[in-house]
Amino acid sequence: MPTAKKPKYSGLLNEPILYPFSFESASEQAVWLADQYRNRMLALYDHYGIKLGFDSEWSLIWALANDHVPGFKVIREPKRKRGRPNRNPGPLRDIELCCNVVAIVRGPPPRTVANACKILAKRERSAEAASTLRRRYYAAMRNRAFSVVVRRAVDYGLMGSAEIRRV
Repeated sequence: MPTAKKPKYSGLLNEPILYPFSFESASEQAVWLADQYRNRMLALYDHYGIKLGFDSEWSLIWALANDHVPGFKVIREPKRKRGRPNRNPGPLRDIELCCNVVAIVRGPPPRTVANACKILAKRERSAEAASTLRRRYYAAMRNRAFSVVVRRAVDYGLMGSAEIRRV
């Protein structure tokens, strides 16, 4: 069972205005209500440590926005989403992997895809095993347009570093 959140505000700011219905005139009611709002505004300035002055209203607006509007919060990194992290390496990493594998396979001496993936796993100190790299390579190369682009990129020397081709 979730516990109740501790209130952010204390004292007068944590209590609603209790409205008594015993006013003799509307002007007396307006004065009383304005006084209640004024006391709470002063308590709000005290809560945020803002001294009353020329630009104190703007300081209070910024402080309230920073506390209550998500778009005003400054964070160092986004919150992680719930559930298992996405392990999909993405298309750019697939292109790089495929170009490197093709360059090694074509390079002197010719090698198999499995050997090329072993070389890449050792050389790049990848967190992925050679079998994982091989599976990713074959999954990406199933797409005919993707495989043509990769082979042309290696042919024209656009991808697949020279260091990897010399292996």
